[in-house]
Amino acid sequence: MKKLSVSIGSIIIGGMFMAGCSEEEPVALAADEVINEVTEDFTPQTGPFSKYQTVTEYIKGIADRWVNETIKSENDVITKSEMEVVNDALVYADWFQDEIAEMGLKEDFDKLNSVGSSIVNLRENEPLGELRDKFKNQIGEILSQIEGTGVVKKSPNSQIKHWASASIEILSEPIEANDAEGIAMKARKVLEGFPNHLLSDDYETEEEKIHSGMFLLVSEILHLQSFAENDEDVAEVRAKFKELKKYMEEVAAEAVGKSEAMTKDESRLAKLKEQTVEHGEYSSLENFVYDISDGLQEPSIKRSKIANPEYHLAYVTIPYVNYFEDEITALGLNADFDELQLLADDVLKKEFEEDFDKQHVGAFKDKLSDVIRKIHEESRFDDMPSWVAASIEILSEPLGKFDENTKIAAWRARQVAYSFPNHKLSEFGGLDSEEGKIHAKTHLLMNEIQFNHFVADSAKHYETVWAKYDELKQYMEEVAEEYQ
Repeated sequence: MKKLSVSIGSIIIGGMFMAGCSEEEPVALAADEVINEVTEDFTPQTGPFSKYQTVTEYIKGIADRWVNETIKSENDVITKSEMEVVNDALVYADWFQDEIAEMGLKEDFDKLNSVGSSIVNLRENEPLGELRDKFKNQIGEILSQIEGTGVVKKSPNSQIKHWASASIEILSEPIEANDAEGIAMKARKVLEGFPNHLLSDDYETEEEKIHSGMFLLVSEILHLQSFAENDEDVAEVRAKFKELKKYMEEVAAEAVGKSEAMTKDESRLAKLKEQTVEHGEYSSLENFVYDISDGLQEPSIKRSKIANPEYHLAYVTIPYVNYFEDEITALGLNADFDELQLLADDVLKKEFEEDFDKQHVGAFKDKLSDVIRKIHEESRFDDMPSWVAASIEILSEPLGKFDENTKIAAWRARQVAYSFPNHKLSEFGGLDSEEGKIHAKTHLLMNEIQFNHFVADSAKHYETVWAKYDELKQYMEEVAEEYQ
């Protein structure tokens, strides 16, 4: 996690510290002179008058001082204030070593110590620039780890709701109209309170979007406050403050709505989990989802034989998800299939709504496609010989060429095509490579089998399915000879 929340006096934007504070000019000192001056007393003050009483207080203090006391300069020479911060970082890391170990952060602080020691031991005129960034980034990493320590395992939405409610209380506390500094302090508290452990490198999550919206407003408030000199400037700060409060109220309202919906869904899902079948007609999870997917396709012989195919297929989906629970768990797709059950239930309950096809059936189809895609990803082989051998084994299993068995032939063809190591195509040389051509022909034969199975309403269609099935098997045997 790369996001960082620090205490009053600092803010991180895009991985960089920002602060409108220190104007001290850099003082270039010889390396030996600096080290001697700032390490004269290497014993930390502890007890009631200690500079830092806890690990969290210590590392947040170091972060604040790096922002507010460290001189920002393009000069690569170490400054006195920088050395003092690094010195304290090393001293207190040693002092709190037992607590750090208990928090499981020893490795993180060892990295900080390593960078700090490199700074302290710099030779005269040796460049510092890269070490500044490394030191800053490691502080950020530790802070993000501490933010996640001891967090109660509540759902992300409930944590966002709690943070938003607390933020609204902070922003609603009385404050003088012209107190720009007080406004900035409240904005910083909102930033500091965000549950940073919910953030990740995926910037498309809801938590990331909420954080980004809040982050931008807080940044603008702090920027405006740092340059506020008259009533007009303060008015701009206050206007942006009102935007932040409104934004937090919207976040809170949305989180409350989601919580209520989640509670209802949990109750609904519990009832759906009670449905099951004793003797399943499907031999595997893959066959089940393929058959449901087939029935939702147009044209489809299955659709033509059912009065209300969407309703029937949604009805069948709910108990069969429970029937294949073990296989679903093994794939790690429980949450996806829970969602599929809820969407199937929506289809059953909302059949007569005006936007039934567009909204509810559409959502059900989309989720089913998503589930099938994930199953395919889990079943792919990593090399061609293994894929070819497994494909021949699948296609060689006994199967009578009866009309009703074309469904099984279609399933098998799909298993062969979708287990191809697609993710290795670039390593093979792309679609123009020999493997790329094998991939293309396999999918072509699979699609021909699929189509004729879907529309099968005459002897000609059934005959085509079996002819293409035999052709696919023969082709796999030819490919196998190439990899012997």
